[in-house]
Amino acid sequence: MASRQFTISVSQVTTPIVISATSSLAGKVNTYFTARFEASGGSLPFNITKTSGSLPPGLKIYSTSCLIEEGVICPAVQDPTSVWVRGTPTQAGTFDFVFTATDANGNSGTRSFSISISPQVTAPLVITTTSLPSGKVGTKYSTTISASGGSDSYSWRVASGALPPGLSLIQGVCIAIVGPCQAPVEISGTPT
Repeated sequence: MASRQFTISVSQVTTPIVISATSSLAGKVNTYFTARFEASGGSLPFNITKTSGSLPPGLKIYSTSCLIEEGVICPAVQDPTSVWVRGTPTQAGTFDFVFTATDANGNSGTRSFSISISPQVTAPLVITTTSLPSGKVGTKYSTTISASGGSDSYSWRVASGALPPGLSLIQGVCIAIVGPCQAPVEISGTPT
């Protein structure tokens, strides 16, 4: 009788881990942005991290509702396959970074991505008031001049010539401002 000892090696079959973006990677400055990145293959759950590069300023990485990049403790319920990049970008440009997804067995996959942020498009600054009403000496006068467009707060001045004596510019006032103050200017007084 003959005998021989054999060893059988059994290895786990692993599916390559692939990371994909499931939404557009283009945005605009000062406009809310969100993109989902999903890992597939391997064994759940995945740990997806940014391993190099940088995100546009104003964007952060989230796993469901938890902020990963800042090291905040996450709630117990998370999406085991995805992360989101969300926020309001503050700078235009193309930003390259790499995500690495590691599965429950320690297998990993990486992929490079680019997020392109275009500049905020603003309408040109235009004075929309086309004419001013006539006034009378000794009679109170008041009118406003309005504008539209631009990206900063308005500052009004007489560019050439002069207002009639007794009239002055009164800068508009913004209350509870969110963004630039683009109030009209008032010309007011009693012409002399």
